[in-house]
Amino acid sequence: MTSTTSQHRIALFRSSLLLPLMGALAVTPALADTLGDLPASCFSYEPGQAHVSGNTLTERDFSAKLGSTGYALKVGNVTLKDASGHVGGDDLGKIQATAAYGVLVAHYHGLPAACAHHSFPNVTLLVAGQPDLQWGQIRLDRPGHNLTARSAHLETLQTTPKMVVRFSAQGLHEPNHPLVPSQASGVFTFTPNPNPPFDVSFDHVNAVMDGSRITGSGHVLAASNFPSSSGEMHVSITNIGPLIDKASHVVPATTTGALVIARMMGKSEGPDQTGWDVTLHNGKVRINSIKIPIAVGK
Repeated sequence: MTSTTSQHRIALFRSSLLLPLMGALAVTPALADTLGDLPASCFSYEPGQAHVSGNTLTERDFSAKLGSTGYALKVGNVTLKDASGHVGGDDLGKIQATAAYGVLVAHYHGLPAACAHHSFPNVTLLVAGQPDLQWGQIRLDRPGHNLTARSAHLETLQTTPKMVVRFSAQGLHEPNHPLVPSQASGVFTFTPNPNPPFDVSFDHVNAVMDGSRITGSGHVLAASNFPSSSGEMHVSITNIGPLIDKASHVVPATTTGALVIARMMGKSEGPDQTGWDVTLHNGKVRINSIKIPIAVGK
């Protein structure tokens, strides 16, 4: 047997071992990560392609889901920087996952049963630095609906004694839902707590919805579930008439009728601008003391 023939046989033998192994790896799904002491039945995520350099994390194709609720998040591009320079390494990935968990819980309007007895993760880590988070190509799913956004930005302005975060989102869209703004921004302030209720204040909230502009401020005491939450907010809307006309083709007639009544009882705050006082109590929304049948729950 020549040396060349022997080498060929050894190479074939190695290939016969490697090919099945490579095939098995190709069909084996990636295992999702969990966050802190949250069980996978509450929250899990897959970081996708991640790279850390100093105090900056970049990721592609991040995904997360809220247990078996049907609520899920996908982000095509992630850039997370710690402006303070104190946080880096694996901790940046934890902050990104924590932000995703917070967004999903907010979208769910409360904590699913599987999360109810677990503290909000990484509170100490959030206030240790000054996170600046940018997302691109975003999709938020819930049963029967999907909300997409071109980009979103969360910038931490302050961490003590309260956390102050400026947010903005561009290119928002949900099919057949005219009451979703195309863009939104504002500042929210809260005391970082591991457990609800979370006292959150909103200031300088601005949103654009077709030809209407919405501004608002107020606060929400967010409990572990929506019916137990409460809050107050003052909202001003310009050009509400065309907005109601468009909504009337999609939303239930009861909602359109209630919005028309609320418009009639709204306070004039300038040309084509109506002001509303919005309250939330026991899961019910009232606008200028009028109960509005808006489906805010799951």
